[in-house]
Amino acid sequence: GLWRGWDADALLFDQRGGRFFDPEKMHLLDHKGEFFSVRGPLNVARSPQDMPVLVMSGLSEPDMEITARFADVILLDEPSIAGAKPDDLKRHALAFGRSPGATKVLMTVAPGADMAARPDLIADRLEEPFRSKSCDGFNILI
Repeated sequence: GLWRGWDADALLFDQRGGRFFDPEKMHLLDHKGEFFSVRGPLNVARSPQDMPVLVMSGLSEPDMEITARFADVILLDEPSIAGAKPDDLKRHALAFGRSPGATKVLMTVAPGADMAARPDLIADRLEEPFRSKSCDGFNILI
């Protein structure tokens, strides 16, 4: 919809030629719904990554399908909640035609106040998941 209102090369910013955009590369949405209507496109350029990054957390079984289909980043609690494993999540993504590498799994680690002042303790806590490759990275809450 609105995220695809402009082709990647639609905005010209051509001051000399007096052309801000190429009208052939602008796409109207013309959505008319029960709660709102919008002509489109957005009044901003496309973002560098093209679409917003979709992050999912607090996974439960019903969330697995939508996560596998759409999520770019999955936040798992420490240890992985409900037995959710990064490899399982990536297999779900593959089942929906997505590359397993398209989804990044981050383990959320909350060291607590007593550990926050001790980077060596935080590093120790991250070492096992890092070495076992049980996640793609970490979301550290301090």
